[in-house]
Amino acid sequence: MARNRRAFRIDALVGAHGRYLHRRFLVPIALLPTLVLPCGARAEIFKWVDDTGKVHYGDAPPPEQEVETIRPPPPPSDAAVMQSRNRLEGMRERAAEWDKEREQEKQAAAREVAMRKQLCSQAQGQLRSLQFRGLLFRLDEQGNRIYLEDDERALMLERARKAVRENCR
Repeated sequence: MARNRRAFRIDALVGAHGRYLHRRFLVPIALLPTLVLPCGARAEIFKWVDDTGKVHYGDAPPPEQEVETIRPPPPPSDAAVMQSRNRLEGMRERAAEWDKEREQEKQAAAREVAMRKQLCSQAQGQLRSLQFRGLLFRLDEQGNRIYLEDDERALMLERARKAVRENCR
């Protein structure tokens, strides 16, 4: 069966590997939306009130109904557009600053939590040492051992309990 060269073939749109549209068809297809868009730009908007008093809006007025044609507002001036852009840019900058501050606050809170856990662990270890060890001592400047008296041990024990209460919540 002979092929008719004048007949439109779908396979003419596909390239050698079956992937690409032929260039002569690609340009008209790409320009098609630009031809259709201006048609909708001239559309009018109508406003009317029905028999029950309800206000309606539409692009086609109803037959035998009193309608009002609504005109869209004029486009904003270049100065108004620039002012809006500047205001928007300022808002974006403030939002970025707020995001940065919020992130810094989150990091500071995470550091505080980590520090509190470390202080809690140290306070619990000191409390255990004071509660369960026999003789406790501290070193003076020369490196000599000075054993803790009972009242000094009780004071250190109370300090350790306070540190646990404050840091281990």
